[in-house]
Amino acid sequence: MHEELIMVEEDLQHICISSRKDLKEHALIRLILSTLASYEEIENFTRRDLGVANSIYYVVLRSGGKSRKSPVDERTFYVLKEVTKSSKKKVFDFTKEEIDKIFEKYSPPNRKYDYERVIRSVKLILKDCLFYEDWFMEKFMEGKNIEWINNFLKDAHPMFSGMWDLEDDEVALDYFEMISKRIGSRDATKISEISNVSEDFVRRFIK
Repeated sequence: MHEELIMVEEDLQHICISSRKDLKEHALIRLILSTLASYEEIENFTRRDLGVANSIYYVVLRSGGKSRKSPVDERTFYVLKEVTKSSKKKVFDFTKEEIDKIFEKYSPPNRKYDYERVIRSVKLILKDCLFYEDWFMEKFMEGKNIEWINNFLKDAHPMFSGMWDLEDDEVALDYFEMISKRIGSRDATKISEISNVSEDFVRRFIK
């Protein structure tokens, strides 16, 4: 994999992990990373837009009078469910500027992201696994053939394979080692502050 693409993947992993300290912001970030949701789709999202069918977790995204189904990973599904209290009330009330600031806040050291850069970055990762990029992105954004899209994302999207979470010890070790190399320090306190993960947890992996 190209070195820049590896860095992009690490950046998005960091954004996902470090945002966990604020559940609502974390849910927003997971929704965007999983589905490439537009501003209008984010604004219209409610609890009724969560669903499970044939063991596929998905969200319904609504924009311009149209809707599309998009698969999400299981963890994202339950994080979204946790922040959606009402079936009718909209979940996210962030402005475009606030969404950009949220991504900037959780960006890795010396690498600033906003909504548009995140969208481009996820597409770059998916493109690396695609032979027919235009066809896939069209079907993905239209919400067609959800079973095929879900199978592809489980193979190609790091979030769907658990690589942007810390439940697996090897993933956690690699993540903290990556942060350590980027900041040039193995100080668990510094790594904890940057990743928003408890210092005790960091010390399990960084000695």
